Amino acid sequence: MATEVVPSPQVTVTCLPKYAASVTPEEAERIAAERPAAAEILTLAEAIELAPAYRPLTLVCVRTRNERLLEETAAHLAGRKEVDVAVLFIDEVPGLFVPRDTEPSREARGVLEGSVAWLNAQGAAAIPIWRVARDAGEAIADAAARLGVDAILIGTSQRGMLWHMLRGNVLARLTSRVPARTRLVIVA
Repeated sequence: MATEVVPSPQVTVTCLPKYAASVTPEEAERIAAERPAAAEILTLAEAIELAPAYRPLTLVCVRTRNERLLEETAAHLAGRKEVDVAVLFIDEVPGLFVPRDTEPSREARGVLEGSVAWLNAQGAAAIPIWRVARDAGEAIADAAARLGVDAILIGTSQRGMLWHMLRGNVLARLTSRVPARTRLVIVA
């Protein structure tokens, strides 16, 4: 029996150029990790790689330097007899596209540096993690799930009503997406 070879139709594959103007948030984080602005900060992927040696069970989410949130985090760690803590800052990017040249903002670097220094001075072993995302609530829930944390500590927003109308409420989105086994502690 003879086998007939049928030529396949021409297939056209469209790929984004290597230097596309916009990328996925994960790709933006990977690219940013190689920049000097991120020298002292980890991406989520880098923090996950540390898991065999360093696996925090607590994630504290910061947007500004929030002394009350940091004090509650220190008390939480002491009560659980833990020292490891991940400190997460999310640079939100509005719209559908994340620019390829995204890197940790000056605000992110300053808030992470100050928060980590404060927690380390209290005896914690804090690591700074930076993410870029369109939806902070979703990005926090994703980070918690991928890191396998038992608790998320987050402060209440100081943003106004207009911000919430335009961008939505981070806490509302987070509470609907947080992993079931993870406690969510909201510090006012």
